[in-house]
Amino acid sequence: MSRIAGCGCAIVLAVRFLAMSAAAQTTMFNGVEVPGVVVAHSPKSSGEYLGSPSIAILPNGDYLASHRGYGDSHIYRSTDRGVTWTNISILPKSTMSTLFTLQGNTYAMGIRSGRVYISRSTDGGLTWTQPTDAFNGRLTREKSYHSAAVPMVIHNGRIWRAIENTIPDTGWGHRFLACVMSAPVDSDLLDRNNWTFSNEIGRDPTWLDGDFHGWCEGNMVVTPEGNLVNIPRVDHPPHGDTSALIRVNEQDHTISFNPENDFIEFPGGGKKFVIRYDPVSQQYLSLTNWVPPGFRSSEAQINAFLDSLTPEQQAPNQRGTLLTSNGFYNFERTRNTLALISSTDLVHWNVRKVLLHHPDTATHGLHYLDWQFDGNDIIGLSRTAYDDGLGGADNQHNANFITFHRFENYLDFESWDSLLSDTGNNRVLKYSLISGAGGPWWLTPEVFAEGEYAGETLANPLGLVRNALGQVFIGEQRDGGRILRFDADGGFLGVVANEGQQFTGNPEQIILGPDDLLYMSTAFGTGSDRIYSINTQTNDVDLFIDTTDGVNYTLNNPRGLAFATDGTLFVANRQEGNVLAFDGDGSYLETLVSGLDQPQTLLWDEGNQQLLIGFSGTLQVAAVDLLGNVQLLGDDVVGNVLDIMLVDDELFISDYTSSQLYHLYQGEWQTVTQDESLYHPGHMLLRQLIDGDINGDGSVDVSDLGILATNYKTGSGKSREQGDLTGDGIVDESDLSILAENYGNASDTTTHAVPEPGILSLLIGAFSLLISQRSNIRR
Repeated sequence: MSRIAGCGCAIVLAVRFLAMSAAAQTTMFNGVEVPGVVVAHSPKSSGEYLGSPSIAILPNGDYLASHRGYGDSHIYRSTDRGVTWTNISILPKSTMSTLFTLQGNTYAMGIRSGRVYISRSTDGGLTWTQPTDAFNGRLTREKSYHSAAVPMVIHNGRIWRAIENTIPDTGWGHRFLACVMSAPVDSDLLDRNNWTFSNEIGRDPTWLDGDFHGWCEGNMVVTPEGNLVNIPRVDHPPHGDTSALIRVNEQDHTISFNPENDFIEFPGGGKKFVIRYDPVSQQYLSLTNWVPPGFRSSEAQINAFLDSLTPEQQAPNQRGTLLTSNGFYNFERTRNTLALISSTDLVHWNVRKVLLHHPDTATHGLHYLDWQFDGNDIIGLSRTAYDDGLGGADNQHNANFITFHRFENYLDFESWDSLLSDTGNNRVLKYSLISGAGGPWWLTPEVFAEGEYAGETLANPLGLVRNALGQVFIGEQRDGGRILRFDADGGFLGVVANEGQQFTGNPEQIILGPDDLLYMSTAFGTGSDRIYSINTQTNDVDLFIDTTDGVNYTLNNPRGLAFATDGTLFVANRQEGNVLAFDGDGSYLETLVSGLDQPQTLLWDEGNQQLLIGFSGTLQVAAVDLLGNVQLLGDDVVGNVLDIMLVDDELFISDYTSSQLYHLYQGEWQTVTQDESLYHPGHMLLRQLIDGDINGDGSVDVSDLGILATNYKTGSGKSREQGDLTGDGIVDESDLSILAENYGNASDTTTHAVPEPGILSLLIGAFSLLISQRSNIRR
């Protein structure tokens, strides 16, 4: 339980909540569930907001934390790895402090009355030196500096950090001058004479096509080449995913910047972040306020609005303000999502996992995290705006909490990809899915199938299914529609069936049956309203269920198909408003549910032993048990659900009407992709990626090894399909290690068995041979 240790401050600490374990990651505070462990709280009624969180691990394993509040820095310690916290001391008039340890001592470095200061503690944060003069912690004479809890980096015998000088009486962002400072690690860090400051680089309003507003709160990082760079937060409205590489010359303590080459794409770069290097994964990691799909104003919307402005309003410095005031998402103030991102070269960054998320952007913020590695976990301290049972936060920026978080096994994350039929654009897309809170999120679409196949252009692709071999089948919903076969990477393998020759009617949904046959519904066109079975080994197509048996049912625009665990086939009979059940031979069993409004797509929910039904005309989904009991999920708003998908027990739908994909989150539909070119999405096809399975055929074998060998150490920017199993953009020893650990596993394998030593030796030998062959070819 947190408590006040005689500090005499007005901050209301968490003395009324039941603290749960750090691993549980939630705290009940005044009857409201708050993410993480509450370290400090200040209600918005106080008018005092909490900020500048910093965290360090002491040599004895205790955690030390600090934050700004009521004009001072408050210091806390946890002796139980973050489960409970005690306020142990205060640094008066100190703000934006960074905690760090060096040679057995603990330091707090930040800003006090505009000057750069540093204080030292020799007793784990209980008492601190006071910055009284140039020899005792007051490191600058000027009173115009700015900072935050930024990383301290030791490199070549010196300790480095980024900081900003400021130009008084100018706007936020405009006034910040980036610089760096350093001192010998074995010197007295409290002595001003031991610190060296670089030159300063300020804002040039012409950078980024006139939309550069400034930079601050930089990260000192050692590059893969062993050089130092400062990577700051960049204010680039209306965009929010920009940072920069300010290069440091260690010899003369100068910094330089090339605006043509040194701006980089950085998810969440418009808000404060911390970068640290992870020697385990050999990647740079950061926790950022990435803005997920659904919380972004599209480029088309932004450009249309900007085009409507008068020449006077088009001035670059006015664009961000005008966009925000006219209802567009403000990237800089969208702080409701915390994501783990990674890079191998500090230039190319990937979103790896969403760690925290809340759907509201107005009064919820999980931001300004300072964090550290703790074994297999990441621990962090957040400036958190959240519900508190007392009226909540003032806004997403003005935080009412400081919260501690533990992110266990940070390198473990689930991976999926999904195909999506983009029917309006006559193509099939492939998305990578990012796991985590509020997700998974659908990112980075690429074309899986588009263009001409077997002499005809792919047209109106709708149905999607994958067999046990990893082959993908696409059905064209049209007169003369075909069933086309592709390999796991989108390579065309041939035509399986043609409408008018082997079946009649427009192909609708295609699913894989328990007998490994494909089952397809048809509607519209001559001789439609039937269900067919397709043998993909022989390409034979058989009528499985005819239009009517004359007694029990009539198929009238059958759409969705789904097999239950026991082999029962359910059919969504759209125009009849019912769902029919048939046995494995195609004989009618019963009408599971009737009186529905245009049921259109089905999914069997194995975990809950129920059928999920999507409708034409509304975004609602019905969950129906085997007794026919119906529960409606989601909002009753206009839409047209073409398909339903479960990913890690989370519900997703494609909406033909709005051309969006939605996730049912806290009872509401949340957009999960912002692909502006998507038009009339149809069916979805999920693939959970097996560790080591590069070609997507459901097994880890020599074919995967061959792909990895082909791309081994051939440069950055590699995809998973090229052998990048770690997601760092390169193919190297770490990817080979994953493949070796999982060699022989298949899609029905639930454990990851390490190969026998003999198999592993053969694997390494085969890999060496493939590398040798590649080298010979290049010669």
